[in-house]
Amino acid sequence: MKLWHLTPDTPRSPYRVSPDERVTIYVGTWPIEAGQSVEVVYAVEHPDRTSERHIVDAAWQVNANGNSYWCAPIGPFNKGDLVNYYAQGHAPGSVALSDASSFHVGTQSLSGAEEDRVDPTV
Repeated sequence: MKLWHLTPDTPRSPYRVSPDERVTIYVGTWPIEAGQSVEVVYAVEHPDRTSERHIVDAAWQVNANGNSYWCAPIGPFNKGDLVNYYAQGHAPGSVALSDASSFHVGTQSLSGAEEDRVDPTV
């Protein structure tokens, strides 16, 4: 199984997150195969230094061009929260992980892909 996120066909929406917004994480998997599942694992670091960790099951959306597409809603979040996340896929006999990504809520941060690549140990 191969799994990906943060490509044109699997964005984060919205890309820039405002306080109290829910975020949708889109994920692609290949090949199309019965018995697959995808989840998003995320950790929220609050400005007061407290943190929490969550796992959300992604819902299958469609099969297209040999790929399966999934989405998972996360949030809402508070201003100043730092959210680190990755997608994890399961298929019969295999597990796949996306690159780890992150975003700050309601704050100006780095531009481009640099802000989204983080240590994969969420």
